Amino acid sequence: MSYFIGQNTTIGVALQDEAAGETFGNAIVGTYDYFRIKPGGFKYEPRNAKNLIEELNVNPRFLCVGGLYYTWTLECVMSYSYREKLFMLILGSEDSYAAGPPMTHEITPADKVRFGKINYVYSDESAQDDLWISEVFDNVAVTSLSFGQNAEGELTLSVSGIATAMTRATDFAGQGITVHTTEPICWGVLTPTFDGDATRRVASITAEIDAPLAEGEFDMAASTPATLGFVGRSGARGVKYGAEIRMDSTSYTLIGDTTGVWDDANSFVWNNGAAGADTRIFSAIFGDSYIDGASVEGGEWGRLTRSVSLLALDGTPRIMTVKFTSARSGEIAVT
Repeated sequence: MSYFIGQNTTIGVALQDEAAGETFGNAIVGTYDYFRIKPGGFKYEPRNAKNLIEELNVNPRFLCVGGLYYTWTLECVMSYSYREKLFMLILGSEDSYAAGPPMTHEITPADKVRFGKINYVYSDESAQDDLWISEVFDNVAVTSLSFGQNAEGELTLSVSGIATAMTRATDFAGQGITVHTTEPICWGVLTPTFDGDATRRVASITAEIDAPLAEGEFDMAASTPATLGFVGRSGARGVKYGAEIRMDSTSYTLIGDTTGVWDDANSFVWNNGAAGADTRIFSAIFGDSYIDGASVEGGEWGRLTRSVSLLALDGTPRIMTVKFTSARSGEIAVT
C-alpha cells in the first residue's frame, strides 16, 4: 500500500468564463495558475446538514439530509506574480494591464460576484505521473482575503471561500503541470503611506477584504434539490487594514483625530527596486479611510508602538485597488 503524502501538493486557481455577465456554472477561461502552499495550507470541509426530526422520543430515529457544498481555506506565501486571480475573485473585476516589460496588472472592485475553480493536486509516495490525485472545486467564490507581514518576514496571504461541488480524479498527470515559482515579497522593500505621509515606521501591517455571501442556500424542487444553485451577496464588501506604528512626536498628529477622514493617499507598496524587466512591485491602494481603533500598551521596554486599524470607503479612489508588476505577460484571461 502506498500512502498519500503532502509534500507534492500544489494548488491551481482558474477563473470561470463569463457569459451574459455571469460566471456561475461555466467552464474555465485560460489556464490554471499553479503554485505551492504553506505546510497544512489547504483545508476544506463538506457541509451536509443532518437535521433531526423531533418527536417525543428519547432516541431520535429520523432525519432530513441537507444539501452539499464545501468551505475551504488557503494559506500561501504572497508573490509578485500568480496570485492575481485570487484578488480578482474577491474584487469581482477584470484585469486592466499596462504593457511592459515589466507588465502591470491592475485589479479594481466590481459589484458582481466572480466564480472560479480550484484544483488541489497531490500524490502518493511513488509520485508516478498519471497517478496523481486531483480534486477540482467548482463555482469557487472567495468570501475573505487577508494578507499581513511582520518586520524581518515575508508577506503571507490567507484566503477563504465556498464551492458548490468537488470532483476527484485519481489518474491526474500531476508531473505535467507548470508550477510557477514564488517571488517572495520581503519586509525590507515596504513603503507604507498613511493620509499622504510616507515617513511612518511600522512593526507590522495587515489588510483584509470581506465579501459575505449566502452559504448553503438550497431550493425545494423535484430536480436536483440538493445542488447549491445560487450564490449571492449577503452583505456589503468590507476593507480593513492597519499597522503597528512606531510612535514619535509627530505620530500623534497623524492618529490623534479618530473622527476625521484620511483623504490623502493611503497605501502599502512593496518595490524590489530593480530596473527594467526585473522590476517587481505589489501595491495595495485604499480609499478614504477612518480610524477604527488605535490601541496602545504602555510601560513596555523599548519604543512605544501603537496598533492602528482603519476602515476604507468607496469613492475616488476606490475602496481598494491592487497592482501587480512582474514579468507576467499578456492579459489575465477573464472573458
